[in-house]
Amino acid sequence: MDDSMKRVDFLNPEFIIGTNSTVRLNDRSNDFYPGQMLSLYQTGADEPTAYGVVHHILVRKYSSVTEDDIRAQHDKETRSLYGLDNAMKKAYGDKIGPDSYVTIIYFEVKK
Repeated sequence: MDDSMKRVDFLNPEFIIGTNSTVRLNDRSNDFYPGQMLSLYQTGADEPTAYGVVHHILVRKYSSVTEDDIRAQHDKETRSLYGLDNAMKKAYGDKIGPDSYVTIIYFEVKK
């Protein structure tokens, strides 16, 4: 992997060509920045499935996330609040709750 690219792992690496997003636990705004190149991996894989470029980052309380915020979710199953909550609980267990802060990272995928 190129050192200038940030590796991002996904339990379900489904992407569309164009704008995608991912929701991550905690304030990760210091880890991502607009224009940053991303290597997108399935968790545990040695090779990326795709590459992306960060558009913008949004940090908010988990209970404040709206359907508009997640409309571009990379995995179509997480484009509803119910689906997102199921995926977040699967990924983070009891570490995620209404008062948790999350970072929504919007990125462009070109294959």
